[in-house]
Amino acid sequence: DEFAWANLQKIIAEIQGRIGPDTQIGGVAVGSANSNLLVPQKALEEFFSGFLSKPEMSAVRQFFFPEHTNLTMGMLRAFLDLGAEHFEELIASDNLATVLEDSVLPPDRRMIKKSIQKIRHGFAHAQVSFQGIVDYYKNEHGNVSKENFLKAMDEAKYISNVPIQPHDIKHITDYFFPTPKIRTLSVNKLYHFLFERKSVQRRVDNRVTSTALHNGVAIKIQDSTTVSKGPTRGHNLH
Repeated sequence: DEFAWANLQKIIAEIQGRIGPDTQIGGVAVGSANSNLLVPQKALEEFFSGFLSKPEMSAVRQFFFPEHTNLTMGMLRAFLDLGAEHFEELIASDNLATVLEDSVLPPDRRMIKKSIQKIRHGFAHAQVSFQGIVDYYKNEHGNVSKENFLKAMDEAKYISNVPIQPHDIKHITDYFFPTPKIRTLSVNKLYHFLFERKSVQRRVDNRVTSTALHNGVAIKIQDSTTVSKGPTRGHNLH
């Protein structure tokens, strides 16, 4: 499965080459279907199974049908129009909805956002180690200079579970130090930016799921069934 995900860009190119306006998905032609019509997951997976292996199917399932996200014919057509540059350096949190959302951004902003996402997810499960590295370079006021920030990021990249490239470090450095006038960065603000927590509730049918969004990594913390129409208490993280 990991191998398939690593080759997702190639798999996506294969899928784009297999779907045309006359392709039938669930008995409906992709090119003429109503944009708001939902794409049946079973029907699309049945189509994919004709040319994808099981590991590849597992990888694209996460991409096209992430939890709590519907796929419409309009989204599928928009997907077919995207160029290969929109699928570069995909990470586990990426899916079709996020790629389509980012596709409207100018290329430079899209690349900066991608680098920030990679760094956030890369250090999501190594916060203590990451903070230890950055803290080594901070001054007595709890700030880090641009030069030392670059050193810290270059050292920390080895503990990331997402490959951090030189251009990613440049992008996040330019993000925090956009002009020569900004000479230092508060490490506390950096940690808040990367590792912010908030709680989100989603209701599906009569079930309420409370989810902690931790630096973009969703962790389910409560799943309860609504018994009455009264208010449901969620679990808030502070």
